[in-house]
Amino acid sequence: MRHLVLAVLLIASTTATTCGRTMMASQSLRPAPTIDCLRAALQSSPDVIRITREIRPDRGFWSDGGADEGFWADLRDSTAEGGERHVSIHRGYDGGRPSRFLSLNFHWPDMRKPPEPEERAVASLAARVLAHLQRSCAPDGPGVAMCQGGRKARPCAPAA
Repeated sequence: MRHLVLAVLLIASTTATTCGRTMMASQSLRPAPTIDCLRAALQSSPDVIRITREIRPDRGFWSDGGADEGFWADLRDSTAEGGERHVSIHRGYDGGRPSRFLSLNFHWPDMRKPPEPEERAVASLAARVLAHLQRSCAPDGPGVAMCQGGRKARPCAPAA
């Protein structure tokens, strides 16, 4: 199971963008929560400023007809320019059903590695958001959020 999660993280992080650096956080939520629960949980999260767009299965992650669903959102982040960080929070489908794996993607527009304090802050932010979603929508689910910003996946910073 761990190898499957790591493979998904690696594939998604290398295909998500080719013109910037991405950090992806992923967590298993069991059972797979409804999109309505995820929306309500995001709206109630103290780290979320606003949901800017919904990703629907009929439009996909990149609006190309793929089968992803989720949201684009702005999160509070003091390390980001303007104090906000634009992210995608989404999941795919397994056999026509929503996947239990939820991904949160951060993007830097250039290929630079962010400074270590910024990287730690983003990992901590990811852990808090995913922990809030888990508490709100899948409280009995197992797992720790895993972060990947390159080739190596590791647990995200603990939620404070």
